[in-house]
Amino acid sequence: MSVLNGLQPKRVFEIFEAIAAIPHGSGNTDAISRWCCSFIHNLGIKACRDNVGNVLAYKNGSAGREEEAPIILQAHLDMVCEKTADKVFDFTKDGIQVKTDGQTVWADGTTLGADNGIGLAMILAVLEETTLSHPPVEAVLTIDEETGLEGAINVDFATLQGRRMINLDSEDEGVFTAGCAGGVRMEALFPLTFVPNHRPAYRVHLKDLWGGHSGIEINQGRCNANRALADFILTLQQQNAVELCSFSGGSVENAIPSEAACVIATDLAENHLLQLAQNLVKTLQEQGESAASVVVEAVSEPLVMHSDCTKAILTYMTESPNGVQAMCKDLPDLVETSLNLGVVRQNEQTLSVLSSLRSSVETEKQALLARLQELAAQKGADTTVSGDYPGWEYRADSALQDTMKQVYAKLTGNEPVVNVIHAGLECGLFCQKCPELDAISMGPNMKNVHTPEERVEVASVARIYAFLVSLLEQL
Repeated sequence: MSVLNGLQPKRVFEIFEAIAAIPHGSGNTDAISRWCCSFIHNLGIKACRDNVGNVLAYKNGSAGREEEAPIILQAHLDMVCEKTADKVFDFTKDGIQVKTDGQTVWADGTTLGADNGIGLAMILAVLEETTLSHPPVEAVLTIDEETGLEGAINVDFATLQGRRMINLDSEDEGVFTAGCAGGVRMEALFPLTFVPNHRPAYRVHLKDLWGGHSGIEINQGRCNANRALADFILTLQQQNAVELCSFSGGSVENAIPSEAACVIATDLAENHLLQLAQNLVKTLQEQGESAASVVVEAVSEPLVMHSDCTKAILTYMTESPNGVQAMCKDLPDLVETSLNLGVVRQNEQTLSVLSSLRSSVETEKQALLARLQELAAQKGADTTVSGDYPGWEYRADSALQDTMKQVYAKLTGNEPVVNVIHAGLECGLFCQKCPELDAISMGPNMKNVHTPEERVEVASVARIYAFLVSLLEQL
């Protein structure tokens, strides 16, 4: 039974609900890619999947507009997979459980995937429409945007004729994005050595922090759970009060981690350890993390890390740059350079720390990367760099931007805002492939993307879709 039945625009929300029912986290996009390709084929429109799973579709212009210059509509197929600590959910198998009160749409205990499922649904609705007036439309639906723009990297731009592109991956109605930061991922891999444990062991689970998008909320002072827990354990370790058995936190490198957990061995009494952990939570709450909480429970753990491993890992995590590193000189409200200590994972032999670096200045991005690599080397870790993507430089001579501003003002009576953002967008890669490409990103109002608190505003979706339809008529 449809949950979103009755929301307008009807087809956009029907398609979005169908998308939500298909597991499509980053790295698990084959099913959604095949579904989209089949959906488009069933409309009688030419579509294909490339060798990595991107979907490209080509819709003829409406009657009388067949020979006009094409417009590219672009969105990504994958979503960030985050859930609350108590939610039992398998993102590889379970469909998102959408909910609505008629005003907003959200998910039950998980990310919603409106980033970028709503943009994807709008594009498919446009392809399905038979009464719209529009130039030829080329749809580009990419895989794995959230983990390094992997799909966009592999798009063959020679298969596209369009030199104007509307990206539907923005999250503020009435704001046209015309530039963004570049980014890169770095993994530090620590070899582990274990020794027998002779102390009682406890699992410390820090949770319910705000989290958020590391490109959008990074300037809001939200606490990084990995960093906070590492700081806490390092303080105890320096007092010879604990030994580290394991550490994990975060789920994707471009989301500020909202929870982290570790197992420690200690002679501290359980109630004393709990009190210390609760003091940490109190401090975080005073800093704005109002929902922060901690659980301390006794566990059985026969091994602890060698003290050299513990020191190297904890000092790397606490000495690593994290959060905002510099603000833009020309745009004081815009973050220029940042780093997010995103994911910590451990197996029997190694511990991995995965960080996401962003900057609108390429030299600063590379300088921050070099600084992080040097720190990791000092601590005995091997490093791997991946997902390096360029920034998207603002262009003042954008005919597409001018048309969009005129149509938006006429339709709504309001002047849109044109900005540059710190979050990464695929437009930078496409403009690198095709320097003459004129691109703008837009979207409806969304809040708290990349977190289980993600919501999309229903009325805003309707207004943005109406604007998209009007824009296609005017292009």
